[in-house]
Amino acid sequence: MSHQNNVASKLYAILIGIDYYLPNVLSDGSSYKSLTGCVRDITAVEKFLKKVLSLPNEYIFKLQASNSGAKEIPEPSDQWPTYENMVRAFRTVTEIAQKGDLVYIHYSGHGGRTRPTKLPELKGENGYDEALVPMDIGLPTSRYLRDVEMD
Repeated sequence: MSHQNNVASKLYAILIGIDYYLPNVLSDGSSYKSLTGCVRDITAVEKFLKKVLSLPNEYIFKLQASNSGAKEIPEPSDQWPTYENMVRAFRTVTEIAQKGDLVYIHYSGHGGRTRPTKLPELKGENGYDEALVPMDIGLPTSRYLRDVEMD
C-alpha cells in the first residue's frame, strides 16, 4: 500500500506588470520605452486566480507600475516592480512556501539580455544572461533580475 500525503498543496502567485518605465537612459545610451497592456494582463490573471481558483489575497504578490499619463506613478512605491521589490517578492514566497506547494509567476514587461553572464562556467565567457527588466533599470542603483538569480 502506498503512503499518500493528505496535506493539500497551496498555490502562490507572483504577478508583475510594468507599463511605466522611468524615463532614464542606460550607460550604453539605450532605454526601455513604457508599454501598454502589461498591468491589464496581470489584473486579468489576478481576477482569474481569485474567481476561478478562489485564491486568497494573501497568496498573491502583485507588483505593478501603471502608465496613466500622469507625472507620478499611481501605485505606492512598495508595489513598484523595481529590482529590490521583485527580489523581495520572490524571497517572501520562497520563505513561506512549503515542499509540494506551487508557485505561479506571471511577468508582463520588457525582457532583456545582458552580458557578461554571472555564470561563465555554465554559459561561456561571452555568454548572456536572460533578464527581467525592472521599471527603474536606468538608475545607477538598479540592475536586471537575471535568470541565474532565480534558480
